[in-house]
Amino acid sequence: GKVVVDCSTIDPEVARAQHQRVTATGAGFLDSPLSGGTAGAEKGTLTLMVGGDGATLDAVRPALEPFAGLVVHVGGAGMGQVVKLCNNVIYAAQMLATSEATALAVKSGVDMAKFHEVLVHSTGDCVAVRTRLPVAGVVADSPASNEWRPGFMTDLMAKDLDLALGYGASAGVTLITASTARQALTAATAAGYGREDFSAVAKIVFAL
Repeated sequence: GKVVVDCSTIDPEVARAQHQRVTATGAGFLDSPLSGGTAGAEKGTLTLMVGGDGATLDAVRPALEPFAGLVVHVGGAGMGQVVKLCNNVIYAAQMLATSEATALAVKSGVDMAKFHEVLVHSTGDCVAVRTRLPVAGVVADSPASNEWRPGFMTDLMAKDLDLALGYGASAGVTLITASTARQALTAATAAGYGREDFSAVAKIVFAL
């Protein structure tokens, strides 16, 4: 009669195996990775992408809603993990592109406040630009403005991209952008930024 809700980000096939293992005992299981980082957790605005039985999710929603702004049932066992990995492939790509564009703007002498204002009102707008512009003093609560304190560590994003790349291979999808972002994260970890926010990948881009 109990329900296990796993909020980890893990391999979808491992999550499916855990579903089978737990439900075989008569308990329920949901894979429910989340997005929003530490800021979302503190504000209770995390997004949960949930895989598993819909009725089981309905039963446990009262336990999830206090820390979630959005709970979405995305499909059966393991599908929460698939959606989370897809999300982080996009986010990692955003951060690398934001880092490269910012480096180009800085080295060209662009005013960073005006640069940010233009981007958030243009087609370059994205979460990485809004929350993680990698120059101190432009976005007050960005990691770059706060000694690169992590909302989401470099090593964790690297782990998630490894999972995405592995799952992509099993699904027959070549993840070109994810592979490139993973290389940049590898360099960031090697430079000692593994436990800083993953936007510290910009320090590698700026140093090239």
